[in-house]
Amino acid sequence: MLCQNCQMKDASVHLKQIINGEAIELHLCTDCAAAMGYSDMFGIFQAPFGRFFAAGNAPGASETRCPTCGFTFSDISHSGRPGCPDCYRVFADKLMPSVRKIHGRAVHTGKIPESAGKAAQNERRLRELKAQMDAAVAAQDFERAAFLRDSIKEITDKEGNG
Repeated sequence: MLCQNCQMKDASVHLKQIINGEAIELHLCTDCAAAMGYSDMFGIFQAPFGRFFAAGNAPGASETRCPTCGFTFSDISHSGRPGCPDCYRVFADKLMPSVRKIHGRAVHTGKIPESAGKAAQNERRLRELKAQMDAAVAAQDFERAAFLRDSIKEITDKEGNG
């Protein structure tokens, strides 16, 4: 397959980017990939994630550390990945814009595995019901809002007793 950019060399770098749920694929030669800002990592070209996380990183400022792994936001921006799951909570204000940019959204909307248990499924259901209730109130559909409120109460009561 030829490079989509120069149409002269064989494509050896294959990128897939999802923007607002729409997949875009690029097939580039190494020269065009380097010229477009993709860095050499692990011997292959990969997106320069440091650029995604660099925003909001004030040099010289005393940095917050994750209490679990000890990473700072600078560590995340240099490595391109958080040190542990708690980093997402500690650095949420700085990471979420980048997560949205990379994934198109910052909330998991896929399936919940059975192993996650009833609590995770109920939590997701409650979020959905609350959003529907807010929409019903905004549309002044108070009967539907009351029904949704009762459904939310039923789920929270079961969680409290179960």
